[in-house]
Amino acid sequence: MQYILSLFFAAIGAAVFFQGFKLMRKHRLIKDIPRSKIRAMAMGLVEIHGKIRADELIKSPFSQTDCVFYKYEIKELKRRSSGSGKNRRTRLEWVTIATGDRRIPFFAEDETGTAMVDPTGAEFNTEIKRSYHQDRDAFSGISDFISTIKNWDSRKEQLLDVSGLELKPIEAGKKLRFSKSAGDRRYHEYYLQNGDTLFLMGTAASSSEAPGNVVLKKGENEPTFIISDKSEKGTLKALKSKMITAFALGGVTFIAGVLVFLHLIGVI
Repeated sequence: MQYILSLFFAAIGAAVFFQGFKLMRKHRLIKDIPRSKIRAMAMGLVEIHGKIRADELIKSPFSQTDCVFYKYEIKELKRRSSGSGKNRRTRLEWVTIATGDRRIPFFAEDETGTAMVDPTGAEFNTEIKRSYHQDRDAFSGISDFISTIKNWDSRKEQLLDVSGLELKPIEAGKKLRFSKSAGDRRYHEYYLQNGDTLFLMGTAASSSEAPGNVVLKKGENEPTFIISDKSEKGTLKALKSKMITAFALGGVTFIAGVLVFLHLIGVI
């Protein structure tokens, strides 16, 4: 069993390490491809900056904000134990228990023109917009609610009923005064609204269904498709941070797994 575990960790480490190369490639693409104006976009991989303009909108689940994209995360504070006997330790840790997102087509607009954006398959890089806290005893049927939110269709006129959750807004930059006990939950919401300024990198392709016959989408030959509410500099910084983490964590995990395996078979 120990042999299998050591090889498993080595394999996981290798996968995470090579993910770092994928992130490095995206980082180089963003740096190398010049910014284009929408009216002057050429077919193929492009980088544009523009504001969201949309006629159709959807509702985010918790704040009921009109948007073109939302993502949510539900985290629960759980007890984690490590060690055994006298060395056994227990700590509290936030664990993601549910996540989901929804997106619809929209338009990106700059001073030169407008382009349709099909966000299918896009990698969204957005900041948390709203956060809520829920005490352990405030709402017990979390499994039922998670099932409800996963099946919820935000295109309908009906709003998702979150009144029973008793959510307490968490204001950015303010010290939390909520209890921190096992079973407490946090609800995080990310979304993009009309008028938000975006950094986009994707493939400009011909489409008879889009105004101007051009749509920005995920390409067949070049899959890089990033939609970010950060600036280009902020997007590059976030990618660089993930890249360094992937190389460091992957490398350490791989080496540790290999060393343990070699020790088990008597080589070292």
